[in-house]
Amino acid sequence: MSSNIPPLPTQTAIARTLQATSLAVDLLYLCDSEATLNKVSQWIGSGPRTMLDGDTNADIMTSIIECVRERVLKGAHTFLVKVKAHRGEPLNERGDTQAENILKLPLECRQWTTRTQRLTYEWHDNDGVNHVTAWAKTVRNSMIRGGAEFQRQKTLNQAKNNWKAFLGSTDIGLHTIGQAASTGAQSDLMDSMRWGWSCILQLQEEDNWEKPAATTWAAEFLLRDCESLEFLGSWINSSDVHKAKNRRAKQVITCSFPCGKWLHMIGARASLGCELCKRERNMDRKTTDALPTETLAHIQSAGCKSQKKSVIDAHNRCWKYLIGSISTHGELCRDKRP
Repeated sequence: MSSNIPPLPTQTAIARTLQATSLAVDLLYLCDSEATLNKVSQWIGSGPRTMLDGDTNADIMTSIIECVRERVLKGAHTFLVKVKAHRGEPLNERGDTQAENILKLPLECRQWTTRTQRLTYEWHDNDGVNHVTAWAKTVRNSMIRGGAEFQRQKTLNQAKNNWKAFLGSTDIGLHTIGQAASTGAQSDLMDSMRWGWSCILQLQEEDNWEKPAATTWAAEFLLRDCESLEFLGSWINSSDVHKAKNRRAKQVITCSFPCGKWLHMIGARASLGCELCKRERNMDRKTTDALPTETLAHIQSAGCKSQKKSVIDAHNRCWKYLIGSISTHGELCRDKRP
């Protein structure tokens, strides 16, 4: 079989040859498709862990595996040899000719032409290339990427709505629209993502805007470029990180940390007020009216009376570590100077 034919016909050719060859004779099969030979060879001596899960041609591979297994049980030798394509090998050239003749066979002589019951998935990668495969890790990763892209666009759409409500009808907003539209088809207005980013940046520069420009502060942080987010991702995916810390980081990123505000939102707590501040005020016999909202930012800051000492201690430890590192590396640099 020729290497310029996709894996499906080359696998089909091997399967048909094995089916037509008697179990009483040895078989020498010449093939110039290295990809097909690799798929077959991975089943030789690989043990029980090899599976057909994710193989788009599982029915054909099943036929090949069963035929080879029967030949091994009967003591027949099977040799699958890789040869170079289009180098004048008579049997290989004959295989190319037969591959072309297969297309002319009547329907009753064809095999593996009916659709299987396996579910297939279709998606586009980052380069816009279309893929259709059975379930595999690439499909899972594509679903995760698609979900992330949907959430990103949802956040940018909210930023556009906020910008429209706050600046859309003002002189600044009208000037921004006119300036963007003047660049024609390549303007930010013609690109939903770029226009959403323009709205976020302009709202962040406004002195009178004191809320997140899109949905949440965490969402804006995760959408920024050049913020070393790849280190955050590697830390979350690391097996060395304790599961509790991993879960806590994911809760913070997704704004689902079980603080008072979040628990109140899902109906698990009656009040938004900070329980730590309430406890501190009760100890000091002060009124518990007008408690600050128990958000994650509040309980991690010195604004929470109960957390003030811990936050200051953590701040001082970070400061001492930075000063020590700067001092150490500074001395090393000075020592290396000629």
